[in-house]
Amino acid sequence: MAEFAAITDQLHRRHAQGGWSQARFQRGIEGRVAEHVRGVSDRLVRAHGRSAFEHLVIACAGELRPMIEHSLDSELKDLLVEIVSVISSTHPSSR
Repeated sequence: MAEFAAITDQLHRRHAQGGWSQARFQRGIEGRVAEHVRGVSDRLVRAHGRSAFEHLVIACAGELRPMIEHSLDSELKDLLVEIVSVISSTHPSSR
C-alpha cells in the first residue's frame, strides 16, 4: 500500500451562536466542505488516469463518509476497499 496524498484544507468548524447569521455561516461551511470533497475526488480521478490504482482506501473525518461515497467516480467506487474514519488532532473533541 502506498499513500497517494494527504490533502487538507483549513475549514472553519461549526459553532452554535444562533440567529440568522448562524444559518448562513453553516451553509458557507457546508459549501466549502463539499467543494473540498469534489476537489479531492477530481484529483483521485486524474491520478488514477495517470497510474491506475488496484485498490483505494480513503482516510477522513467520519462525517464526510457519505459525501465522499457520493462524489467518487463509479470506477473509483469499484476500487474502494474502505473509508477509514479518523479524528484530526486539531479537532476540539480530540483534545
